[in-house]
Amino acid sequence: MLAPEEAVEALTSVKKAVSEKDKSAIAPLQEVNRSLLIYRPEPRARIKSNAAIASDVAPPKVVLLFGWMDAPARLVSKYAQPWIERFPQSTVIVKLSTAALFMASRKDKEAMTKRLADLIKAEAEAQDHGSSLRSEIGRLEKETIEKSPNSEKQATETTGPGDSTMTLIERDEAASITGSTTTLASPAEALPSGLFIHSFSDGGSTNFSLLLEHLSSSKTPVPAPRLHIIDSSPGISTAKSTSTAFAMAFQKKSAAVYWMYRTAVYLFMKAFLFVKWITGSPTRSTTLRWRLNEPSKWTWPGQVGVQTQMSNGFVPRLYLFSKADRLIAHEAVELHAKDCAKIRNLPEPEVVQMDPAEGGDASKRVGTMEHSPLQLRRWKNAPHCGMGRHDFEGYWATIDAFMRAHANDPAM
Repeated sequence: MLAPEEAVEALTSVKKAVSEKDKSAIAPLQEVNRSLLIYRPEPRARIKSNAAIASDVAPPKVVLLFGWMDAPARLVSKYAQPWIERFPQSTVIVKLSTAALFMASRKDKEAMTKRLADLIKAEAEAQDHGSSLRSEIGRLEKETIEKSPNSEKQATETTGPGDSTMTLIERDEAASITGSTTTLASPAEALPSGLFIHSFSDGGSTNFSLLLEHLSSSKTPVPAPRLHIIDSSPGISTAKSTSTAFAMAFQKKSAAVYWMYRTAVYLFMKAFLFVKWITGSPTRSTTLRWRLNEPSKWTWPGQVGVQTQMSNGFVPRLYLFSKADRLIAHEAVELHAKDCAKIRNLPEPEVVQMDPAEGGDASKRVGTMEHSPLQLRRWKNAPHCGMGRHDFEGYWATIDAFMRAHANDPAM
């Protein structure tokens, strides 16, 4: 396992390497449709680290990212790239969030969510099919070698006892295609399994909550969730925060359009929230916050694989948020985490400050996270959904430490 100083140094080298790449190569994502992007791993991709960042984390089958409201693909892709760097053998799917989709009808939202669930299913099955195909090819090759009369002699002449030039990649391939049960050297050498979720803001969390709703009531066979990183969410909706979020896409284009649009949304939300209050109906944010913490929404009838190492079925969750966030109050995030702890009978999470001005130090930036699968990390001056840009090393070192502590099966 990397020491905190080594992890930060490794992250710095990766950041420099990424910044030197051509913009078109920052994240090799293909467009599925206007709101879905995907990275599909190369056939023989393995973790070969410039920095060995995730060398002790079992890779997920799929990493699922949910972008914040109206975030362009080029920005969300910058968060996809570090996941690809860590797990090049995993599929990475990016779901963009737009105001149009947010305001869509229930029927359209259900159709959109079903398409996403079907995509996850198809990509997971494609990986399984590839593994099965390699296993069958390996079995046939092994039989051919064993039937050869000179196979033993050739093997002895090629390599002496204990002398092998086989690389880590070749050894891992050999283990997978021959069906070997030999113990793997590290979690990173395990075949990809499960699902990692990384959601941003209430726009991304809303799309993820719709997926939770769908998977908890269907038998769609998707990988079991292993980890949830929740960035700048969930908040408590107000007319001001909602209008600001909806108008952010126009902020750098036209001041006049920005304020006209923001004012219109503000007035609409004032009326909308008033009607909700009068009728006693739950608001969107109330429903979102409930879904994320409701245990039944995390029970998927069709899930494939072991859900989590926690006996109560809780998927380890890491909250990343900021005091300076103009859209999501840090108190709302902290309250949601406390509610989660009560519901799941977990220790109430402590807020760990990530800025030196608030008492955080270098060791805490990576941090010890073994004691609880529910963690809070708070920055002081980072903007909304901007911790990764404001503090690249601290942000990803925190995620890496959390993965090492809670994303692996206990046997690994």
